[in-house]
Amino acid sequence: MASLVANKKEYARVHKNFQRHWNAELLLRDLERVNPKFYPNPIKEAPSNNPVVKTEQEDLKEGFLNKKDFIKVYKKCGAMLHADNPLGCQSSYKYYENAFPDWRAKIVALLNCHTVRLVGFDGFWLIHMKEDADDEVHYYEFNLVEPQSS
Repeated sequence: MASLVANKKEYARVHKNFQRHWNAELLLRDLERVNPKFYPNPIKEAPSNNPVVKTEQEDLKEGFLNKKDFIKVYKKCGAMLHADNPLGCQSSYKYYENAFPDWRAKIVALLNCHTVRLVGFDGFWLIHMKEDADDEVHYYEFNLVEPQSS
């Protein structure tokens, strides 16, 4: 939803009545049309060997909630929000009990340390959901810098 809010004007230009959009699969597809890099990019940081760079960033390759997982989890949770049809298949609460810890871990891995890219902005935002100093969310704006001539 943060990407939708951050790109509200651009999204509204492309999609009328976007306030009524609720289908996660279609919403992600439409957001991607407006901003191909809208989805949070989970990273890990490590100390840099370069003396002018504090940390190096590396994209996570697995273990986080990717877009395909997001749609699956959204559909599963949405099914739980609606009453079971007494004539249809009943929900398997054991399935949710077993799946939820994995979903939670993947969501934490996605958001714990991630980058965000906005439409019309060449840089990116680095988001830390928690830092050692406190339990607050921190964000840092990174912009492209022209190289200085010597």
